[in-house]
Amino acid sequence: MRRYLSSHKEDTRHPVDFDADPAEVDNSMPERRSNLLGWLSTVAILGALAGTQARSTFAQTSAPRSPARLRSLPIDVEYRGTPWPVRGDDGRYHIAYNLIITNWGLQDFRFSEIQVLDSATGKVLLRLDSAMLEDPLRLRTTLAVNAKPMPENLILKSGVAALVAVEFSQPGLSATRQVLRHSIRFRPDSGVVMVLSGGSTTSELQTFARNIAVHSRPPIVLSPPVRGGLWRCGNGLSYNRAHASPYMFEDARLRVPQRYGCDFARVDSGGNTLPNPFPDTINSEMFYGYGAQVLAVADGIITHLTDSIPENIPQADGSIRMPVPFTNKTVSGNWVSLRIGQNAYAFYAHLQPGSVRVRLGQRVKRGRVLGLLGTSGNAVGPHLHFHVGDSNSLNGSESVPFVFDTFTFVGRGYPLPGQGTRRRMELPLADAIIRFDTP
Repeated sequence: MRRYLSSHKEDTRHPVDFDADPAEVDNSMPERRSNLLGWLSTVAILGALAGTQARSTFAQTSAPRSPARLRSLPIDVEYRGTPWPVRGDDGRYHIAYNLIITNWGLQDFRFSEIQVLDSATGKVLLRLDSAMLEDPLRLRTTLAVNAKPMPENLILKSGVAALVAVEFSQPGLSATRQVLRHSIRFRPDSGVVMVLSGGSTTSELQTFARNIAVHSRPPIVLSPPVRGGLWRCGNGLSYNRAHASPYMFEDARLRVPQRYGCDFARVDSGGNTLPNPFPDTINSEMFYGYGAQVLAVADGIITHLTDSIPENIPQADGSIRMPVPFTNKTVSGNWVSLRIGQNAYAFYAHLQPGSVRVRLGQRVKRGRVLGLLGTSGNAVGPHLHFHVGDSNSLNGSESVPFVFDTFTFVGRGYPLPGQGTRRRMELPLADAIIRFDTP
């Protein structure tokens, strides 16, 4: 019985030939002596020249080099995603978005600190120190990263862009529309000085990004996408979860499309998605959530549906073996898009093939059954991937925050004893265990 579990070395040695061909060995002593004297003379001449050149080279490199004088740091900062407060299941208002910081200079820079401030009060809302920025899930320069923090991660090389995950929470909403200011600091470098407006210089390397206003509209309110429970919100809002990953889709635009999404998997009182322990060979029917009805979270219009991708067979080691090639077309498996408002589309992914019960362009009411929970596409086991985006493309849109009108919070990771607490107008956060009180 088993529990469900969710080195490459390169040989850089060069071949060395230790065998000399006897036909190439010279046994002529007089000729060798003559050649040796000539060789020694050549070495003496070359040595004298090398000494002169070495002294000349040393004299050139030992002179102190003047530091580069910069009037402004060659750093460009863009925003990806909108700072949009959403009340989480902890009662706090969470804001999440990304900075894209590009080094347009000739020098490499090393991050030391990034701060997010309230521009009106100067209050520091988030401080990312160098230890936090060593985390490649917090600061990355490539899409695929090694999750191990390392000091080298702080280096912003010339001509390179870094994607920084910004995420913080506040106990309440500001009485006035909040505007955010961002300070980016780099470690002092002996090769660089900043020229101030008065002509003096400083070794402090700091720049400020343009301000950005916090979204003032409340998140969209939704009904449950599934009935009953218990359900775990896998990969919920958190910078170090899979849904916070940047995604490059088909239009050459970097996005984080699933930021506020949940992978809803039904669990038992122990937090297991199927009876545990279980045998070496498993199947979808063993999972508690398999075949659950998937519901419309609001009135809307069906704007996309895929219903013919075969399901995966779950593996006891947690690997994914898709029966079709892994592509942009198959990654989400069978899925439905429901337009629920202006620039608001609800996405339901990994449905059972042949289970979709709506047609393209159909108007549906809140609570209508759309299909059945399955394990198609990039899925370890049966679950419902759910999120809301700003356009009709599951992985080619920016994620939009939402809240559920009501649910019961039962725990995080594992259900807690008792009946849980009723929540209204909140977003389930990472690993929340919840129950939807729907008939």
